[in-house]
Amino acid sequence: MLLYHGIDDVGGNRLNTRVISKGMFEQHLAYFKEHFHTVSLDEYFDAPAHPEKLTITITFDDGYRNNLTHALPLLEKYECPASFFITGIRDAGYDILWADLVDLVSHHSSEELAFSGLIFVKDRKGRFVDRCSGKTLKQFCKDSGWRFKHDMMPSLFAAIDPAILEQTQDYWLQMTTSEIRELSASPWATIGSHGYYHNNLDAIDLSSAEEELEHTRQFLEAATGTSISALAFPCGLYTREVLKMCNQLGYNKLLAVDYLFDDDYLNPHLVERIGINPYIGVTEQMAAILKGTYY
Repeated sequence: MLLYHGIDDVGGNRLNTRVISKGMFEQHLAYFKEHFHTVSLDEYFDAPAHPEKLTITITFDDGYRNNLTHALPLLEKYECPASFFITGIRDAGYDILWADLVDLVSHHSSEELAFSGLIFVKDRKGRFVDRCSGKTLKQFCKDSGWRFKHDMMPSLFAAIDPAILEQTQDYWLQMTTSEIRELSASPWATIGSHGYYHNNLDAIDLSSAEEELEHTRQFLEAATGTSISALAFPCGLYTREVLKMCNQLGYNKLLAVDYLFDDDYLNPHLVERIGINPYIGVTEQMAAILKGTYY
């Protein structure tokens, strides 16, 4: 199971290190078409693997607009199905994920950030860190629920030139509700949940996690007119309690990055993914996919 995030024109991964170019993505698809057996998410979970070829399925996380504008036309050209895991951030009134905004401001601003009684300053590595503890802003976000991020967002928007946001849209802009609907209408696309706010589900209380997953499902089902039963964990993080809760909520296709517990491989509803590496060539990437690891 392969994990992509964004596709752009040139493979510019300075702002988003999870982006590859359209040209490289097309090379991937051409190789998949000739050498692999590429199936939908449902087929990957429910159907037997191909007897001779490696069976793969393609997934995209985070709901970027470039998934619709750049990835989908190539998927349709090569007749390769893919699944897209989308948050509810548009429903919450934002067009950017908190992590992308943190990255943008970290690249383009050196102003102090002050909110929630904390002051963040740039360190020598270009990261915003708490002046007192040295803990990075991104780690604060990963360890916190939405309230902290909600209080943070206005300070970050104020710290960045709107022109920079305009120039870099291809790397962060989220699909609108109508664009999600357009994507879901393709016979080559399946839509799944990626949490509502892209909170780490192992860092928030179980009731908040349940509320997020219910809320995201409602948003995506209303947007697409389809049933949502697949979930890709934000940052690949979960707990045993979260796994149990997902099962109770009817999420029967759960996508991790790496298994986090020794017996996870026994769970028929939970699958690991290998993330695409934008810093290596196509030959090296295909070798890693065949091995199932970069090591």
